[in-house]
Amino acid sequence: KIDFSSKFSSINIYPNPIIDGKLNIDVGEDINEAINYSISDLQGKIIKKGMIINRQQTISVNEFISGAYVLKIGQSISKIILKK
Repeated sequence: KIDFSSKFSSINIYPNPIIDGKLNIDVGEDINEAINYSISDLQGKIIKKGMIINRQQTISVNEFISGAYVLKIGQSISKIILKK
């Protein structure tokens, strides 16, 4: 679980490492506006992007290969690991 400091008091990302192909995001409070997210490889190529529109959201990463990725939510950045 990773805690972010951001516009919200805390954004929790779990599990990390990801083993079931699903990344869960909990922004910790109800949101009034969508938040952009992107997942990039370590070379900076964006592999997936979208919007977080609910307090809790699950993102499928089944199509990703095992490895390290960079998750950006709004202005917050974290490294996530995918194990298959």
